[in-house]
Amino acid sequence: VVLPEAAVSGYADLDRDLFWTAADPPEPGNIPASKVAEAVDGESVRFFARIARECAIYLTVPFVEKSGGKYYNSVALLGPDGNVRIHYRKQHLWTVAAPSWVTAGDLGTPVIDTEYGRIGVMICFDVNYLLPIFNEKKTEIVLHCVAWYGPWFDPRFNKQVRDAGVTLVLANWAFP
Repeated sequence: VVLPEAAVSGYADLDRDLFWTAADPPEPGNIPASKVAEAVDGESVRFFARIARECAIYLTVPFVEKSGGKYYNSVALLGPDGNVRIHYRKQHLWTVAAPSWVTAGDLGTPVIDTEYGRIGVMICFDVNYLLPIFNEKKTEIVLHCVAWYGPWFDPRFNKQVRDAGVTLVLANWAFP
C-alpha cells in the first residue's frame, strides 16, 4: 500500500501559497515543520506499523522527519511484520516547496528483496534521477510517494519508467 508524499502531515498548499518552513518563528504564511516532525520511530510510524502487522501488508509511511536538528521529507516502508524495512529520505528536492525547510536525504537508495520481488522507494521529484539507479540495482517494483502539482503525467514520464524496466506503484495527493 502506497500513500502520497507527506501523507501523515500533508504537504505544501500551492493554491493558498502555504509552505513548510524550518524557521523559528515561521515566516508569515508558512507552517512550521517542527509542529509535525518526528523521528522514524515516532508515533506515526508506530501507528501505521500496527496496521501493517494486522493486515500483513507492505505499507509506506511518508512523514516529515526530524533528526539531528534537521528536517527531512521521509518515508518508512513497513513490512507485514510491522518492522521498518526501508528508511528513506528524499534526495532530490523540488526547488519550489522544499528550500524553506528540508535537507536533502543522506541514506542512499536502498532496495530490499521480498516475496513480491526486489522493492525500492522514492519520493516525488526523485523520479527524475533515481530510475537508472533502480535499474542498476535490478529493482523490480518502485513504490513512489508523490505530491505532484500540475501536468506531470506526460509521455516523457512514461518513457522514463519504461526505460528503467521497473513496475511503478504510485500514489499522488488530491486537492483542493
